[in-house]
Amino acid sequence: MRDQSATLRKETGLCGMRGFTLVELLIALVIATLLAATAYPSYGRYVQRSLRAEAQQFLLEISIAQQQRLLQYGSYLVLTDGAAIDRELALSVPAGVGDHYAFSVAYPSGDTRQFVAAATPTLTGRMSGEPALTIDEQGNRLPAELW
Repeated sequence: MRDQSATLRKETGLCGMRGFTLVELLIALVIATLLAATAYPSYGRYVQRSLRAEAQQFLLEISIAQQQRLLQYGSYLVLTDGAAIDRELALSVPAGVGDHYAFSVAYPSGDTRQFVAAATPTLTGRMSGEPALTIDEQGNRLPAELW
């Protein structure tokens, strides 16, 4: 019976083969590293674009709520942080965005019939180094190339 299994191994070419060689493992490791090195920056840019899009959407929601406030009370609100936005306008900062952006609403020239809502990147978040996103009462959005 042993002779049959030895003969079978020799015929199928499985004699002495027990695994991968070191060269084969190193080639697989190099290929995996190259794939990761090219995919990670693309993933980072994707995450930044999605965070920016969520922040822009939230700024649009703030703008709509402020317009409703103007129609109802005749003036806009000044809101210094996400908690004030939640409390006064009943808008919650999206979960993932609050770690990367600080939201505020201010009067640009002291006139209560004008406002500028801003999403400023936090210093420690993934968006640090990016410019602040703003929208005013007329719908002007800055910086234009990021909207």
